[in-house]
Amino acid sequence: MNLKSLSNYDNFYGCFILCGDTYLTSCAVDFIKQKMNITNSFDISIFDSENFSSNSIIESCEQVSFFTTNRLVIVKNVFQVLESDKKKLLEYIPKMNPTCTLLILDNMQVFDFLKCTKLNFTLTDIELVQETQRLAKEKGKSISNEDALYLANLVNKDLSSINTELEKLSMYTTNDTILKEDINSVVTKTDDVVVFELTTALGKKDANKTLNILFNLLKQDNQASKLLPLMSNNFTRLFTISVSKNLTDELLAQKLGVKPFAVTKLRSQLKNFNPVKLKNIVYEFCDVDYMIKSGLMQADTALIYIVEYILNI
Repeated sequence: MNLKSLSNYDNFYGCFILCGDTYLTSCAVDFIKQKMNITNSFDISIFDSENFSSNSIIESCEQVSFFTTNRLVIVKNVFQVLESDKKKLLEYIPKMNPTCTLLILDNMQVFDFLKCTKLNFTLTDIELVQETQRLAKEKGKSISNEDALYLANLVNKDLSSINTELEKLSMYTTNDTILKEDINSVVTKTDDVVVFELTTALGKKDANKTLNILFNLLKQDNQASKLLPLMSNNFTRLFTISVSKNLTDELLAQKLGVKPFAVTKLRSQLKNFNPVKLKNIVYEFCDVDYMIKSGLMQADTALIYIVEYILNI
């Protein structure tokens, strides 16, 4: 779904669940504010995991607006809902204040129990390329389909990061078109992308690529200490997926605390590992973590050790 699709809605009264790309969901919230003519912060309430409760949300929805006839309540970053809260929300939503808009930002499918309109801003690769090209055009630049997807993959297909990198690229290049060499000069891969590439190389037993990635990492200060826990989490997730034969990607995403597309990416790496190897790797990460915390091993040494272990297992 793209932002233009929102124009198909006559109004936004009631409850809406927004999921997918965080940049687009943020833009959608701004669009809905504008459509509902909500401009004053007094008419907006925001709830997250720190202050979430069904009673507080219901009370906020029922408040009288100060400056407009409409009211906006936003719920985000909530990772668990108690059964008592679920029951109250299920009872309230069908009869909620008709001048209120309740927007729930929910990529973890925590609120799937609600019967609300769902606005899904998850992008296919084709849509991601189109959005990247649209953002580039806003900055007076163009970018080819291939290079747009290349940029997207470097930043884990996050449109907010893509937009930030395009800002830098538009100032960096004097050409009208952003090229792959510009991207390589300006854009740094996200840690998640580096971990994915390293895990893939390890799974394929590609020692040359593995060592190339490893030595590039070790040139950067504190990179090993940052990547080790990410690698450990990645292999723990791989192991969980490998032994969870009966769970859908959606349920696995909720269980692992990731987006569904991340589960799809992880599945692509499973062909290079089996559950027994993954279990041993997870245990080895635990031992390495203990040695680091006990002062028996430095992070750089630990990274080299765990890479060598996985290559030879």
